[in-house]
Amino acid sequence: MTSTAAVLPVSDFEIPTHRDIINRAGGPAKVADALSLDAERGRERVKGWAREDSIPGPYWQGFVDSELATHEELARAAAEKLRTDATRE
Repeated sequence: MTSTAAVLPVSDFEIPTHRDIINRAGGPAKVADALSLDAERGRERVKGWAREDSIPGPYWQGFVDSELATHEELARAAAEKLRTDATRE
């Protein structure tokens, strides 16, 4: 299996994870509210994203529109996760 992780850029500063972004935004309940997700199911959904350290792409624009993160932060976090997951294999 060929990995693309070797070509992903790695910077000298700490890259926030998707989990960090959720926590920085105030946690699952605050994120669910900011994204206008159903209160209970939305909170559980966001908890799952934090647990998996992965915010699904279709929700990125909502994070940006709600000023919870930038596209760059979300993309860097996703790339870093791919890179670290690839090194574990």
